[in-house]
Amino acid sequence: MPRTLRLFAPPKRVVGPLLVTLVVILIVLPLLVSVGWVVGQYVISRTTGVEFCTTCHSMKPMAESYEIDVHGGRSSHGARADCSDCHLPGDNSLNFMWTHWQRLVGDAWAELIHGSVTTDWEALRSDRESYVYDSGCLGCHANLLEVFPRNTDAFAAHTSYFQSSTPTKCVSCHTSA
Repeated sequence: MPRTLRLFAPPKRVVGPLLVTLVVILIVLPLLVSVGWVVGQYVISRTTGVEFCTTCHSMKPMAESYEIDVHGGRSSHGARADCSDCHLPGDNSLNFMWTHWQRLVGDAWAELIHGSVTTDWEALRSDRESYVYDSGCLGCHANLLEVFPRNTDAFAAHTSYFQSSTPTKCVSCHTSA
């Protein structure tokens, strides 16, 4: 019987390390990422609200001010902003998480080391541009350009901001925000 020449051999069964690698990449890794995402979202939801942020003694003045402010729910619309809406960047998730972690650890460390200290919060308001983010303002007030044609004074006041011709931030003018 003549021998036949095979150009292509039939595929061998995938076994051993290659199979384990495929299982890890296709099943285990996505599962771990999903669980991490769910746990991360839970932790974020529990550590970005007013209830958590005001547990430190040093935050009591802000909590009292917040409760009587429009951002604390005293607006005619009943909208209520969480601390993270204004005090964490909303430009992207990675920046949000990194800044949140830095502030969380830094504030907790300061509270543990220094305890409840007398802080001149009014003096610190002059540095508000470094801890209040425009992305938070624009998250709720995104329709400003649509509203402005009805209010020419407001339009004129915000023109340079929307044209990006000024380094001014929202809280530079809106000092009580």
